[in-house]
Amino acid sequence: MEAQVARKELTKTTLQNTQYRLNKHILPHFGTKEITEIHFDDLSEFLNTLSVQQPVLTASTISGYMKIVKRVFTYALQRQNIEHLPAFPSIKGEHNARGFFNIREYRKLWSRARKLEGERFEYRVLKDKNGVEQTGSYFAEGTCYEGRLIRKIKITRELVELILFMTNSFIRPTDIKNMQHKHVEEDERDGHKYLRLTLPTSKKHDKPIVTQRMAIKVYNRLTAYNKQQGWGIGANDFVFLPNASTRDYALKILQMQFDALLTNLDLAEGLKGEKRTIYSLRHTCIMYRLLYGEHIDVLTLARNARTSQEMIDKFYASQLTGEDNVGMIQSRRTRLK
Repeated sequence: MEAQVARKELTKTTLQNTQYRLNKHILPHFGTKEITEIHFDDLSEFLNTLSVQQPVLTASTISGYMKIVKRVFTYALQRQNIEHLPAFPSIKGEHNARGFFNIREYRKLWSRARKLEGERFEYRVLKDKNGVEQTGSYFAEGTCYEGRLIRKIKITRELVELILFMTNSFIRPTDIKNMQHKHVEEDERDGHKYLRLTLPTSKKHDKPIVTQRMAIKVYNRLTAYNKQQGWGIGANDFVFLPNASTRDYALKILQMQFDALLTNLDLAEGLKGEKRTIYSLRHTCIMYRLLYGEHIDVLTLARNARTSQEMIDKFYASQLTGEDNVGMIQSRRTRLK
């Protein structure tokens, strides 16, 4: 996989995730066993072990672990270390629709982010009545002194711009950390102004992205802010947090701020219990085009969002109801005279 990263056939993030999963659960479970002695029952036992982890792993995550195990077996078969692949237990799981913010929630997000600029939050891990530590949460600084303090985070100007930009540009969080000024170009066609984002390849997609008009204002405002702070705004300078020590840390800062904001607004989960993250801003952008765009061509939308029609239909369009497009449902064809 390291060689695949070098050949740009695989992203570094995929490699890091695989290494993490190997070290987290796979090697502790199988590391001392001979691969020829691992059979269906052993694989089923490992699957059951993953199924009772705390916090609970999703079916998609568990499937990811099993795919890595199978990849090891496939590699062993290719090297003739084993004669055949053992049967693998099947994993059934529903495709969870992507969580997004409705209009009311979206307005709350950027409005509250503006009000909280400069405020500090603390991430603390509290214990239950039995003394067992629970999942951590964010508290406004000075409002909670219980539990173990993990970190502090300050809400900055960039959070507001992040919310507005992502919901008007279709981009992924990884694009935020990698986006440089040379990747951004303002243009106009048929009276429509937009930014053309020619970003590094993401999930094997390399086509330019066309943004909504609002993204132009956000980009220009953020660029002016960076200049005011004395940060570079040249072609090779980064658009978001160009002063961060590393690009991974830049994205981490924005993610922590966004999580603190969600907790403050009690919007960390959707109506169906889906966990919301910074990725939900991209989902919101796509859903708004499906909900409010006129005569949206799904193929064009998929290509512009650097995804597939299948993904749009499975994870986004599946949430649409007849009521969302009641005008289309009640429309009538115009008769020819």
